Amino acid sequence: MTTIHPVPEGADAGVSQLDGNAVVGVFADVFSVDPSVLVLTCGHCGVAGPLGGTVVEDDGRCAIVRCRARTRTLLTLVRAPDGVSVRIAALAQLDTPHPSVLSPEVSR
Repeated sequence: MTTIHPVPEGADAGVSQLDGNAVVGVFADVFSVDPSVLVLTCGHCGVAGPLGGTVVEDDGRCAIVRCRARTRTLLTLVRAPDGVSVRIAALAQLDTPHPSVLSPEVSR
């Protein structure tokens, strides 16, 4: 259920303020493709490329995803008994290719 919040005084009347449930479908679309084709953009050097092309250092508990061009940490995945935490570092942008540009083997 999405809750509508009152628009603050002076805000654009054409903009709705909703709770996070309003973007659940968008997140589902972003993560509905093979993660290896997600495009990550480094906030330091601007290089963009697929997750599958990054450098990953993994010790079993943490996986550090680094920019291939400058080795900056883009994000870290921390595995814990109660779930996985995604810690965003130098990741400036995360894009998903439109399904029409993916081969049938890549899209789910």
